[in-house]
Amino acid sequence: MGDEAKIFIRGLTGDTTEEMLMGYFGRYGEVLDAKISRNRITKQSRKYGFVLFAEQATLDRVLPVEHVIRGRKGFLEAFGNLHVAYFNLQSIFGACSKSSLPRGVACLCSI
Repeated sequence: MGDEAKIFIRGLTGDTTEEMLMGYFGRYGEVLDAKISRNRITKQSRKYGFVLFAEQATLDRVLPVEHVIRGRKGFLEAFGNLHVAYFNLQSIFGACSKSSLPRGVACLCSI
């Protein structure tokens, strides 16, 4: 562990693979690992995952960009930080109020 940085990404298609994430995000910086969360029993994708970059500076290139992976818009946030890249939380949580958000998520949307 050094200058590594991890992102959380949701909105993936069910057939997105770890290799696809590594290839896609590799254009922004060195990718050390990618994981897609899967149901333990069915092994089906939960349509979200994590990407680990070798350098923290890669976040500055990745987070401000709108990402479309396999035809779907992905929503990112820096894992373990309040640096959030959700721009329309209303569609996720209803009203964008402090009480409607999960702990550790900052509201950056305009309603």
